[in-house]
Amino acid sequence: MLKYLPLVILFISCSSTKPTWVDNLDQDPKYFLGLAMIPIHQNGYRQEAFTSAEKEISRQLSVEIKSSSSMKKVVDISRTIQDRYTDITESNIRQTLKNVQKIDEYKDKQNFYLLLGLDKQKYLERKIAQKNQAKDEIKQIVLNLKKLEIVDQLLTLNKAMALILEHDLLYEKDDGDEFFYTKIKTLINRLISGLNMEFGTENFKYNPLLENQISVPISIINNGVPSSRLPISIFLDEKFIGYSISNKDSITEIIISPKSDKDQTLVVNLSDKIFGDENSNFIDSKMRLGSFIIRPVISKLNITVSGPLSKNQKDRITNRFEQFLLSQFRIDDSLPEETKINIIIERNDKPQYADGYPFISYSMGSINIASGIKKNVFKINKHKGSDFESAEKAFNNSINKLCEKQNLSVIFKEDL
Repeated sequence: MLKYLPLVILFISCSSTKPTWVDNLDQDPKYFLGLAMIPIHQNGYRQEAFTSAEKEISRQLSVEIKSSSSMKKVVDISRTIQDRYTDITESNIRQTLKNVQKIDEYKDKQNFYLLLGLDKQKYLERKIAQKNQAKDEIKQIVLNLKKLEIVDQLLTLNKAMALILEHDLLYEKDDGDEFFYTKIKTLINRLISGLNMEFGTENFKYNPLLENQISVPISIINNGVPSSRLPISIFLDEKFIGYSISNKDSITEIIISPKSDKDQTLVVNLSDKIFGDENSNFIDSKMRLGSFIIRPVISKLNITVSGPLSKNQKDRITNRFEQFLLSQFRIDDSLPEETKINIIIERNDKPQYADGYPFISYSMGSINIASGIKKNVFKINKHKGSDFESAEKAFNNSINKLCEKQNLSVIFKEDL
């Protein structure tokens, strides 16, 4: 509930006779006026009258601000900044309405009339004083900028942009006849353009059969010098995967868990967490620091198969696994270490239930993969085979089942 200060001016409060302003409200040189008329049979008519009259004053303030910003066509402003400016302006107007005063009210048999006013001179004096203070703060920010590290430079420039928006300086110029917004925006862009990510190669290669999680080393550089304390946002194929902080004294390790057999793009941005919560960021510049490709590759394959198998079965398993892996992954023969794959098959025959029933046999096992010091193990689940002639043929059918593409995909599903 707003508190209104008593005010003695041209009108007599709580008039017993119908005041002239009810039917004919002229513009007042001293006040922004808001008139409301609400039927008295309406519940809460007094509060509704205050709300309605405040809205009228709010509309006039909005018109006043827009008319003072008529130069906006010559300033290059993004839609994001324009929206933030509009939101902040509306918030400032709501704060200003706390200074609204009741001038008069009147009630007849049908309606309740309320007249509110906002002192124009006091409103403009407060606004000018706040603007001048904001301008002085912005000047000091610019003067002290070079004394600060990159993180604090961005923080203070973000504060300067906030002052511009909060105190209606978006279309005003400084002593050098330069728009405040343009000047701060230029300084921000200059700082961000001096930042970049160094990785050393366009592609980061990893073996998806051996590496479920990879560590990618990067450096964040500021005008040729490693930069510390910069928060970064990491995206993999446009999907946000986490935050990190740049390290000045060493490389910054980015830990990711790729889940694809295809190339993926890793993008590193300067994180807006540098400015606090999302409502504290007044910078709309693009903050992309760099990107590179995460590429799954496997080295030359060396496949061996062991277990209670015939030569034909071993060759079949070798060929099927090789064909599957070649269809899923890119082979890089330039890699120094082979990808050694040892497929171990186990056999489990079930006794024939009775004459006329099929023989049942299961194949299962594991896959040991190694390349250099990296190792990994995959499990081969049970695959059932049956045949009416012999257990040997039933086991052979289970091998065929195991080698089907969809079942091979299940084996390697964590990496595909």
